[in-house]
Amino acid sequence: TDRLKDLEVVHYAYKYFRTFKGLVVDLFFSIRERDESRDFFKIRDPEDALRVIEVELNFLYGTLYTKVEVLHLKTKKIYVGYILRFLALACVLATLGIFYFKVNKHKFHRVDIGITYTLLIGAIALDVMAIFMLIFSDRSITSIKDPECPPWWAPIYKAFLVLMGPWWKTCTCNRKYKHNPEHELLATPLVVRRWSGSISSHNLIRYCLKSNRKSIHEFPSWWQIMFESILRFLKLYDCFNKCAPCIGQVIEKCLSPIRKGLSKIIWPCFEKIFSFCAKDFMDEMVYVSLEPFSLDLWKFIFEELKTKSEFVDTLERGKRISSVRGEYVLTDACKEPECGKLLRYLIEVPYDESILLWHIATDLCYHLDDKKDRKKNWQDGDIENQIDRQDNKEEELTYRQFSKTLSDYMLYLLVFRPTMMSAVAGIGKIRFRDTCAEAERFFNRGDLHRNEDEKACKKLLDVRTDVGPQEVKGDRSKSVLFDACMLAKELNKMDNKWKIMSKVWVELVSYAA
Repeated sequence: TDRLKDLEVVHYAYKYFRTFKGLVVDLFFSIRERDESRDFFKIRDPEDALRVIEVELNFLYGTLYTKVEVLHLKTKKIYVGYILRFLALACVLATLGIFYFKVNKHKFHRVDIGITYTLLIGAIALDVMAIFMLIFSDRSITSIKDPECPPWWAPIYKAFLVLMGPWWKTCTCNRKYKHNPEHELLATPLVVRRWSGSISSHNLIRYCLKSNRKSIHEFPSWWQIMFESILRFLKLYDCFNKCAPCIGQVIEKCLSPIRKGLSKIIWPCFEKIFSFCAKDFMDEMVYVSLEPFSLDLWKFIFEELKTKSEFVDTLERGKRISSVRGEYVLTDACKEPECGKLLRYLIEVPYDESILLWHIATDLCYHLDDKKDRKKNWQDGDIENQIDRQDNKEEELTYRQFSKTLSDYMLYLLVFRPTMMSAVAGIGKIRFRDTCAEAERFFNRGDLHRNEDEKACKKLLDVRTDVGPQEVKGDRSKSVLFDACMLAKELNKMDNKWKIMSKVWVELVSYAA
């Protein structure tokens, strides 16, 4: 089908928002509504589907967390909210005028006068921004009912919708590999984006070692994109690329002593003070990283869900497919003995436990393969074999990054946003706490330090698992650390483990949703 126009995206999103906003309060929907929505997304490409979904979620966010319903209140074809906004701005402007022209300011201190002007000008700026956001909001754009015969102001809205649409920038990952696949990352300018454009990530091993935050891709800053465009236009980009590493090293050497001093003296004191009253807030601020949203990851998730939707022909089958937690992928991709060994880490344990198990196992496998790929030379053999190996390695690396991103995201939800998955979260935070305690004891015995994540993963994989973890830790501890080591060893025996693991993570995410 043809790509959706920007105006069509907003209208479809508003339509489905009005239909499915009852999901927030667990309302049931008719089969007709479900089929209509499914048929619509079946014929869309992933990018169009993303455009509709992000606008639909923006409508939902506005209804739940802003005054959008009040501002768009309509009485006898008059938008009351618009009038109130302009009245508020007029009142502040009148106040500024009275203060400037009528008030005798000789009795006041200069500082007080400056503060008053600052507050009034700040209030005017906020009101102007609020009016601008109100006029160009998605809800206002839905007032264009007939795209074939639009009102005179429609071209202005259409131009603004082009700016608000997804902007993509091609980037490679931060780690240096022989064959580094390129991914398109969301880089919509901050002032017009509808959401953060990033995926929050939390990592258990990094948290236990107190390591620095890391992301697979560097966030494509809008200023960076503009700066690169200017350099390319001036034909200075190649020269700057050669000089940038040297400049970066000089700056790093200058700032390194200051950063080390802060990290060793000031930051631990600050962390201890706040850990008593706001530990979760501090942990989220220090250890949660933001991963740029990848178009390739979205395409992968969307195609997986679309494939599964084709098998839903009855209500019972739909319930069964939506309740799978990875077993669908494993039974389809693995042989019977392998499948049985892996399934017990999914369907024979509670959901929150399976998240922790697969998160740690994914991290162990990720660091093991990551280290191998950075050391290995793929230039051996003839040209044709080199090309085949390059394609295979790029595909494997892409699936590995998908698995890592989804794994860290699900742990973030389990630990910091349990209310988003309250129906299935179980005792996830207790398991996480016990697993962290066991991991910290193990890392202390192994003399492991900050930022030694790879070394920690290797030591965990070297642990003998012939004795069941339950016999060692007892029944009271909810730790799953060494169970995850056993799972990682089983996964490492598989040839196409990353493709399977990424699909398992899609099912685990879908189950929580």
